[in-house]
Amino acid sequence: RIVSGKATFSGYFRDIDNLIEKLKPFDKVSTANIYFVLNKINDDCYDRQQCEMFIQNAKQTTSDGDIVHRDWLLIDIDPVRSAGVSSSEKEKANAKNVANAVYSYLKSKGFAKPISCDSGNGWHLLYKIRMANDESARDTIKKFLQTLDMMFSDETAQIDTSVFNASRITKLYGTVARKGNNSKTRPHRESSIIRIPDEVLVNRKALLQKVIDELPQPETPTYKN
Repeated sequence: RIVSGKATFSGYFRDIDNLIEKLKPFDKVSTANIYFVLNKINDDCYDRQQCEMFIQNAKQTTSDGDIVHRDWLLIDIDPVRSAGVSSSEKEKANAKNVANAVYSYLKSKGFAKPISCDSGNGWHLLYKIRMANDESARDTIKKFLQTLDMMFSDETAQIDTSVFNASRITKLYGTVARKGNNSKTRPHRESSIIRIPDEVLVNRKALLQKVIDELPQPETPTYKN
């Protein structure tokens, strides 16, 4: 998916070399931001009109129902700043502090090492999971992100609690994050994968629930006659 100003382009690609060629023109567009879907897409979608090409304002794009299963849990840590602008170096550093705190906490709870990424303006932690695309998984991931938000978000950086849907798009690493004016204090930066563990291990659903259970639940009121 490519979002450039008010225009949106969609494409399904199996041929990586072809994808790279089709992306090149957009890499020169000052407003273009490039995204991809994290989870496995139903094979039928690759026969849509935008097969091996980008089409503007395509009628069908990937929806939650098009996802076969959930492969990745995205934790997106973004610095607090005014809307429509890139982050400053200080703001991005503040977000990194929050990302490091989340990483350390989840490690202490038994989570395997994530793939760590620079989103351009903030930071991503990608944890390998193996979950069905159903309401139970959706609700678990939603509550998990809300729990981390309550634990770690502060006045400098926040955990995005909206990225729980199965067809969530995220920054295509290696492309530029373009938000607002490309200035010295708030530059457009290239996103990247920072670190991949030697072995990418699956994190069980029970681990997510373990984190959710960390938050005290409100007491059920008791009434006396």
